[in-house]
Amino acid sequence: MKLLITGASGFIGSAVIKKLVEQNINFTVIGRSRPKLVAESKFVSVDLSRHTVTSLVEIIERAECTHLLHLAWYVEPNQFWSAHENMDWVAYSITLFRAFHKAGGRTIVSTGSCAEYTNSNETLYETDSDASPNTLYGAAKLSLKNVASAWALEHSVDFRWARIFFAYGPGMPNAKLIPSLIRSLDGIEPLFTVNATDRRDFVYIDDIVQAILCLLTSPKNGTFNVCDQQGYSVFEILDVLQELTGWNAEPIKAIANKNRSNTPIIGSNRHLKEIGWQPHYDLVSGLSEMITAHNTTAVGI
Repeated sequence: MKLLITGASGFIGSAVIKKLVEQNINFTVIGRSRPKLVAESKFVSVDLSRHTVTSLVEIIERAECTHLLHLAWYVEPNQFWSAHENMDWVAYSITLFRAFHKAGGRTIVSTGSCAEYTNSNETLYETDSDASPNTLYGAAKLSLKNVASAWALEHSVDFRWARIFFAYGPGMPNAKLIPSLIRSLDGIEPLFTVNATDRRDFVYIDDIVQAILCLLTSPKNGTFNVCDQQGYSVFEILDVLQELTGWNAEPIKAIANKNRSNTPIIGSNRHLKEIGWQPHYDLVSGLSEMITAHNTTAVGI
């Protein structure tokens, strides 16, 4: 297997690159700028918004890759939910998939989101739960999945869709919930209001990377929830952080919104486990790794 990767500079992409280097898996990265962890010999400068199928085929053929991992998307914090760039990325992605196939590629793994599902009080299953997203981001991801799945079936391309739930771990953007909680509890940022009843399925970054590697090597196609199958409220996260650090979580709890009616977002990972994936981190061990990374970074400043 030789892997072609987009989105290698992102939170998930950086963790994937680190694991590929550790396991000596051959890869080439394409993107607008070279990630720090990627050697010049493994990088090709490509702006997907400026290419056609024909022009991309020429680039991909030179890379001689058998598998594609497509992680790139528009993910500007607090803007991506309704940004028009979501529609653009559906088009860019389809162009990339077609070019990869024409260049001789055999297997595509692309990433979606639990935002593709309809709000529900039930556990979310890939085949049984309603997928009627209420955001442009979720609708765009679902549209790409549907179009690409039908195209892949028609052209005998192996296609796997990793529907990722709430990723967390060291290196994630500070604007995300858990890093913001850590920085606020440590006095680095001001206190902020949270929705105490939000129950979300958080999955640790290393487990996400292992899920992606399983999908790249599995013979099974389809959609796979990448989740922990457990839901945690913000209050439960605060309790774990307080237990691990001794920081006082009560000031945030005191200003939390406790009255909001909230639908949990919790998935089933049965299909992923059927192809050999097993999570290695629970909330306590995952948050412990984040605290360690936070303290290490703070010491280095």
